[in-house]
Amino acid sequence: MIAARAIGGAGTGKTRQAIEILQKAMERPEVAGNPFALGFSSFTRAARTTAAGRAAEAWGVPQADLERHGWFKTAHAVAYRVVGVSKGELLGNGKDDDKWISEALGSDVSYQLSEDEGVGIYMGDPVASAALNYWSLARSLVVPVRGLVEADQDPEAPSADEVVKRIQAYEDAKRLDGRIDFTDMLARFVGIRYSPTDGPIFGEPDGVVPSEVVGWIFDEAQDASKLLDMACRRLVTGASVRWAWLLGDPFQVLYSWAGASSDHFMGWDVSKQSVMPRSYRCAAPILALGER
Repeated sequence: MIAARAIGGAGTGKTRQAIEILQKAMERPEVAGNPFALGFSSFTRAARTTAAGRAAEAWGVPQADLERHGWFKTAHAVAYRVVGVSKGELLGNGKDDDKWISEALGSDVSYQLSEDEGVGIYMGDPVASAALNYWSLARSLVVPVRGLVEADQDPEAPSADEVVKRIQAYEDAKRLDGRIDFTDMLARFVGIRYSPTDGPIFGEPDGVVPSEVVGWIFDEAQDASKLLDMACRRLVTGASVRWAWLLGDPFQVLYSWAGASSDHFMGWDVSKQSVMPRSYRCAAPILALGER
């Protein structure tokens, strides 16, 4: 598998380049014009939708088919499909799930998931919500949660013992009722189980990597956490995968608070790297000033 990386800021045409890459790939014999042999994964649903719309227009296929039956998906959506998660199993889908979480922790907690941005945060009771936010971050970073809490300098943060206690109640309730959350879903796909006391436990991944995909494009790759990067790296182990492109901007990490780091994007072993020199949103004198 050959990997390449394109670095470009906002407005430099990364999505346009992605579509050009996919268009050229459609003409290759191993793809043979089959749009379902190509994968596009982005950190956000909004970027995925934009790319799917442009590709559908270029290829003359319904956008809904690319999103529903093809592999124009966020990594979480890929995991949802291949791991075989049922809708009733997954937490984070509305008021009923908020009620379930609140009852599990004995505190009023709600989960706010941004449909466009692909990130979520727990709100409500300050101790319970902080515990679950620590838990999400620790799992995204693939580190023990206790060390993460103890390293926090916030004087209003709950103690590590209190955080672990709340997380254990949450995990016990999930196990009893057969529920999982979005982070669990991605962790299953890469083969990680998490213990509130012992940290990440590595094992065999769940689900089968899409075997028909020849090439992957990972957009907004700078916003991948370690867990998300592991999911992308597993995707390129598919039997038919020959290449992957990573597109992103290491100077524009918007979700570091949720575990994102450009180190993962820049840490891939690539055979080719290009820097996109032009911005379609920024006047040339401003770009020149930035370069200086």
